Amino acid sequence: MLSHRWGGVHPFQLTTENIQDLTKKIEFLKLGLTFRHAVIATKFLPDELNVRYIWIDSLCIIQNSKEDKDKEIPKMGLICCNALICLAAKFCKDGRAGLFRERNAQSLQSHMVRPEWDEKGRTFACEDRRPEQTMLESSDIGKCAWCFQEAILAPRILHFSVQQFFWECPTLTLNEAYPKGIPKRGSFRKPYLWIHGLGINRALMGIKKRSNIEYGIPWFRGIPSVK
Repeated sequence: MLSHRWGGVHPFQLTTENIQDLTKKIEFLKLGLTFRHAVIATKFLPDELNVRYIWIDSLCIIQNSKEDKDKEIPKMGLICCNALICLAAKFCKDGRAGLFRERNAQSLQSHMVRPEWDEKGRTFACEDRRPEQTMLESSDIGKCAWCFQEAILAPRILHFSVQQFFWECPTLTLNEAYPKGIPKRGSFRKPYLWIHGLGINRALMGIKKRSNIEYGIPWFRGIPSVK
């Protein structure tokens, strides 16, 4: 599934008018850059995973049908929990940004330092030990209610950040700088609770408001309780 932010630009959508055409085929070039990159990223997943489909909200829920929204939105919890992988467009303000971008490769390299005060003449590798904090502080979707829900519930997340990819699952957290695992493992989900602070309150209230008022759906219905 794709976790992304609509922003001020509405992405390509499934509607009652085009559903017959889109169930037959979807023109790749009609999709926004973020959607196209998500399809490419899905195709590059290992063959043994046998991933044939990607779930994107604007293409899997009929956007101008209240009946379909009332039917599908309560399933969001199960959709997130059962997704094989969540592709998170961390730095995208809207669907035009894409997942891939030009980067400075040197930013991923360690800075080698040989301090004069070290009697053994050792060389130390100086690296950023808090990459997840840097990523979340620059994240646009971290303040979005639906993206917050997806980040909390998805079993595996591939984060497309500004400088590098991050992977998180229950057993391993890594990125391109630490391909064997980030030292002193931390969770990208826990920093949500303290980095964004008030942003989390807004996210939760956003879910509650849209669920209760706009769609008439009780707060968090469809999200399984976590013990």
